Order: sequence, then structure tokens, then C-alpha cells
Amino acid sequence: MDGFEDYNDYPGDRIYETWADGWEIPMNGALLGYPEPINFAAGEHILETTDVHGGEQSLPFFYDNSTAASSEASVSTADLAIGRDWSKRGAGVLSLWFKGIAGAFLEAPTGTFTMSASGVDIWGTADEFRYAFKQLSGDGSIVAKVESVENTNVWAKAGVMIRETLDPGSRFAAVYIMPTNADGTATNGCRFQARLETGIDAVSDSSVATDEQKAIIAP
Repeated sequence: MDGFEDYNDYPGDRIYETWADGWEIPMNGALLGYPEPINFAAGEHILETTDVHGGEQSLPFFYDNSTAASSEASVSTADLAIGRDWSKRGAGVLSLWFKGIAGAFLEAPTGTFTMSASGVDIWGTADEFRYAFKQLSGDGSIVAKVESVENTNVWAKAGVMIRETLDPGSRFAAVYIMPTNADGTATNGCRFQARLETGIDAVSDSSVATDEQKAIIAP
């Protein structure tokens, strides 16, 4: 267990002098602390001093598994007296807090999904986006409730889609909910959009303003 509060920028107290990472080890893509050169005169530090959960410092951990077999870090341990009281000073739960980029696609046992994605748009003659899908043969429908849409763009979309193939120019039919403005008013509301033939421009119906999110269905 390490609170990272006792480390600093001076030789002898630097984080990588206690913790071992993959610096100059080609088969290990790990790096602890911000890499040199560090401009100490400008207020830069080896450890993170702004984005912290508690205390005054946190440990930046960089990893790159694209060119290394793994990214690992290790630390020397110290023997503690038997019977040490971990509940002193109001401590109730021992936990490790970390911050990073969520997995690109995670499926929980309960049937929930977490996805990260980006793209130019679902529009024009070719689409650039990511979505979860299941193959469908014959008639069917999809029902979804959009709880919220972050306003990263007035044309940000969340909804349901039936698509012929995974090709960018595929035919599709979709119903989307767009985000709201800061005052809660709708941007582009709820729209039905489709590409009627492969490789041609997508088309859209007129906007239906929706100040609150609704359940939507793609028949």
C-alpha cells in the first residue's frame, strides 16, 4: 500500500527509485511518472499534482502494449508488525482509485454494454461510427430508451438502427435522439434517417422536437 504523498522531484525521493517500471526495457511498455525532460521551473512534476482523488499527488502510469509483450510495474515491500490496526483514524474500506480510458467494448454479465467510439457522422454516402448489433433474419424490431445524450455536437446521436451490412455505404433505417442545449431545449430533436440504396446519400424526415427523452423503436 502506498499513498504516493512522500515522493517528490528530488533525487532519492523520486517515484521510480522505489517503483520499477519498463524504462529502457523493450519487452515492458510501462512508465511510472511523467517522462523527462520535466520543466521544474515551470511547475511541472514527476507525479500528478492536479488530477488527484485525495491528498496532493497521484501516480501517472503510462503503458504501451503495441510494441511490448506487457506493461508491468513492481515495488519493493516492507514487513509490517503483526496485528497492525488498519481501521485507525476512521478508515473503513481499503480501496484503490484509478482513472483511465474505458474499454472499447465491455459486456457485463447482466447484459449491459459499455462502448467507446468516435466518428465523423452517420450521414452522406458513407457512415463512420460504432454500434452494438445482433444479426436478424426476417421481421423484427428493436426497442430502446435513451436516458441522455451528451451534447458533444448538435448532431450527436443515440438510438436504434437496422442495417443491411457493416459496410460504410450500407442501406439502413434508424431512429435517433439528439442532445439538448444547455437550457434544456432540443437541438435536432428525434429523427428517422435512412439510406435507401447502397452508396447513396442518406435521407432524413423533419425534426420532431423532444424536450425529454423518449422510448424509440426501429421496426
